[in-house]
Amino acid sequence: MIDFLLQTAIVEAIQRNSVLRFEMDRNKVVYIQPKSAYNLNSNLVELRGSAEIIYLGGKSPNRFISRRELRKICLWVDENFKVVKMLCGEEIPHRIEEDLSTPEEFFSDKISKKPFGRDFLKDKLEIPPFLKNKIL
Repeated sequence: MIDFLLQTAIVEAIQRNSVLRFEMDRNKVVYIQPKSAYNLNSNLVELRGSAEIIYLGGKSPNRFISRRELRKICLWVDENFKVVKMLCGEEIPHRIEEDLSTPEEFFSDKISKKPFGRDFLKDKLEIPPFLKNKIL
């Protein structure tokens, strides 16, 4: 089970458009503004969004910032707020949930008056569970 602190931190960051800080490999600090989060298994969460990656140089305690990057990123994070895997650019796996959209007219009453309106769609189409409350 994912740690409750991690869950609340992710939800708050997504709702408030704020930033989460993660450390990776002792020489990277990742500040990510998550756009979406997916539960991969009992102890991993996938975060997607834009991030600032700060590379640290030198030895502790006299560390310095050697370079910074802004990237679209996908992080796999465990319950201890540690980055397990970082994916950038083309490495990021495709998620069908991010491509799904519903037309604006679907939510209006115009579609229910058409002969093949909302009731037809309800019977004939298989709708993913995460969209059922929005559509029907």
